[in-house]
Amino acid sequence: MNHRLRWLSLFALLATLVAPVLAQDKLTLKASLEPATAKPGDEVKLVLKAVVDPKYHAYGSKESTNIPVGVDTKKLQTGGLEVVGKPKVPPGRRTVTFGVETFPLPHEFEVSQQLKVPAGLAAGEVTIAGELDYQVCDANSCLPPNSAAFSVKLVVAAAAAEAKPAADPQGQAGGDAKVRLAARFEPATARAGEQVKLVLRVKVDARYHAYGTKETTNVPVAFDPSKQQLGGLERVGEAQIPPGERKEAFGLETFPLPHEFEVTQLLKVPAGTKAGALVVRGVLDYQICDENSCEPPADGPYEAMLVVEPGEARPAAAPATQEPGKVPAQSMLERRLHDLLEKGGEPPLVRQFPHPGRDLPAACVDGAYPEAKMIVEVDGRRWHTRIADLKRDHDRDNEAGRAGWYTLRILYEHVVGDPEGQCALIRDTRLMRLGQLAA
Repeated sequence: MNHRLRWLSLFALLATLVAPVLAQDKLTLKASLEPATAKPGDEVKLVLKAVVDPKYHAYGSKESTNIPVGVDTKKLQTGGLEVVGKPKVPPGRRTVTFGVETFPLPHEFEVSQQLKVPAGLAAGEVTIAGELDYQVCDANSCLPPNSAAFSVKLVVAAAAAEAKPAADPQGQAGGDAKVRLAARFEPATARAGEQVKLVLRVKVDARYHAYGTKETTNVPVAFDPSKQQLGGLERVGEAQIPPGERKEAFGLETFPLPHEFEVTQLLKVPAGTKAGALVVRGVLDYQICDENSCEPPADGPYEAMLVVEPGEARPAAAPATQEPGKVPAQSMLERRLHDLLEKGGEPPLVRQFPHPGRDLPAACVDGAYPEAKMIVEVDGRRWHTRIADLKRDHDRDNEAGRAGWYTLRILYEHVVGDPEGQCALIRDTRLMRLGQLAA
């Protein structure tokens, strides 16, 4: 009898030790920061992406029967960052079985927590670490509550310089800058041998306009290579600056830009570059005018940091595979799309951008505005009438939506028959998305 009791006690002990290990096998966790680089005063979002074994479910914030997913901010190691608000945990989908109400989560879900870089925090790297608490259950039973550890690094940059306003000969600027400039890298991290895009987002006072590359009456926006300190990065081609939208008044032709636009420059991290942070500085030249007069030519300074990761360069994303079609060729539609945006003075789309969906690693989209997490796809008249194609498109859009991206689909008839309306639609949607992401 005593012999049997000893075996039962040993079995219970083993079950207690093994159960947490089993639970850990059922949920994997990946942590990231959006953005990966920030300066004092900025907020960043800690994003925890969890994937649960398809036979199991974790539970949302509304769960009361089992243990819901959660992050205890008191145990969060923030590296000096400040916690802003509460963690955002999906509520789960209400399910009732045998009279018991539960709120299981999908097999892939995200938990996020806003953090703030306090004023005075020194430039460098800080580590954010903690645990995601959870419990997983299958159709028959639940594993004991468990936790998954995570750790991620944030690069803290020095406070970036803000663009200075153009000189106001009337002395009535009121201290408000007429032109503001913000710089970032896409992506924010890269390896030696890889290319990145320096993006300068420009916001002009609503009473004024800067001018595109087609401008000959006033001074157009320019990115002079001799005025840029690239920190050892190599330029790839010329900077991309919108051409502006043609306007004519009193016999004068001008090409003003919208009040918000972007200038981009491809850069390459040279082979042999050591891991660490690279700072790029420079100025953007411009002139702004209102309805009555023009300010003197001016320049706006910017600063951005790129984090160089260790490791070999990764292969570039494969181009999207085009399907056969007759009316019309997809490449022709894509050219029309980019042309109508150029004529409308809109920022250029990033062409053949890698699809953000985790289940479509080799796919690309026709065009994207990464800063707005917005995809623009242009569809031919005949390709997308078949059920299989419609399902594929929905799957692509759903995968993008899961990653937080909005997909705008433009039809052939719209591109050809109403280019101005489609340009306005894309513009309004992009600005709407930027506002949503900034909220």
